[in-house]
Amino acid sequence: MQVVATILWMGGVFVASVVLTALVMRTVRKRPALKRVSLGVGAKIRLISPSGVFISLVVSENDDEIYLSPPVGLQPGRPFEPGDVVFAQVPDGGLLLSFRSTILRREIETGDLVLSMPTHVRQANRRIEERLTHVKGHGVTVDNATGLFLDISASGAQVILPTQIKAGQPVQVRWDDLVEPVPAWVLDCRPVFQENPIRYRVRLRFREPLSGL
Repeated sequence: MQVVATILWMGGVFVASVVLTALVMRTVRKRPALKRVSLGVGAKIRLISPSGVFISLVVSENDDEIYLSPPVGLQPGRPFEPGDVVFAQVPDGGLLLSFRSTILRREIETGDLVLSMPTHVRQANRRIEERLTHVKGHGVTVDNATGLFLDISASGAQVILPTQIKAGQPVQVRWDDLVEPVPAWVLDCRPVFQENPIRYRVRLRFREPLSGL
């Protein structure tokens, strides 16, 4: 029985390695530049940055800018400053729109936040995107923290790390023999209290979707 268990374990490790090796052969899906991205007035938008995690509403938009209502902090940090880069998510039915943008300014009279209009917007169908769990337990490095995969998809991954990483932080993700790290954003980081010592469950969103799944 011990021999059988060992063979099954080795088989699982092999499958995980094959899956992750396939992801190394990723390609960046080219998208045409967009002159205008309409989010819609009243659309709920989630802003993730080193300043914290915030929820806001689209007040208005034009060809160059998006005006947002004063953001409400979910995990507030320092105030936004002009030049800050944010990762934004907008639910649209079963789709999730995501993009990077830059804080241009805050309107003094209204407190509205003004973002630059993105040139590229990603769409992910949250209901059908497959999350691969074969990689669970496979090693991964996020910046300088070494942890384990929980799952992975074309858009992102969930990992367990020994140290806390702030939501909104841009990170570099490595696994196996990647020549170059995969750039990503930290969407969420929560402690796993059942672990001793406490570890952290981290959700990552890749800056560009991976192919090869």
